[in-house]
Amino acid sequence: MEEVPKIGRPSLYKPEYCQELMSYMSQGKPYGAFAGTIGVHIDTLYEWEKVHPEFSEAKKIGRSMSYDYMIELAHSQMIDGKLNNTAWIFMMKNMHGWRDKQETTHEAGKTITLNYSLNGK
Repeated sequence: MEEVPKIGRPSLYKPEYCQELMSYMSQGKPYGAFAGTIGVHIDTLYEWEKVHPEFSEAKKIGRSMSYDYMIELAHSQMIDGKLNNTAWIFMMKNMHGWRDKQETTHEAGKTITLNYSLNGK
């Protein structure tokens, strides 16, 4: 059987990008910015997620590592009295899906309003 030649430009994907991505995100850096460090467009990363299951898994692990980094950073900054609450919350909302949520419940003629932030998952 004759091998059919592949059409199109060869992929820039390298298996070592999985480890590099996790290492990058473990420093609290966002997934999308990794594209710039390896010289590709963010859409390329999204395509790699679909085609390479190991890259998709690396992204998931990297997000967990990034989240852990951000929590540890906030904890250490709180202890030192240096935490910029606004900046940290802004980063968590943008990088990890935190959202402000307002719930109103009505019970026996009383209205109770609760305000809190949640991780977007």
